Amino acid sequence: MARPVKPNQHWLTKDQAAEYLGKSRRLIDMAIALKRQNLANANLRIKLVGNQTLISLTSLDETPQIVTRLKACTQGGPGVPS
Repeated sequence: MARPVKPNQHWLTKDQAAEYLGKSRRLIDMAIALKRQNLANANLRIKLVGNQTLISLTSLDETPQIVTRLKACTQGGPGVPS
């Protein structure tokens, strides 16, 4: 269980962000990985402090949907036009 979010806190740890959004820590890790690869979650602001990743609370509020997985489209598969 993460520490509770303080009223004047602007940056959250991954555990706090997961609790804030009601998602799992694993989904937060996946969303951050997509952000670092510039594949999704462009509005998400993250920063590294030592060995800890922090996520901006305002960017969590402003992001309408946080993407955790990209659907892969394979050519020639069932139901996919080639």
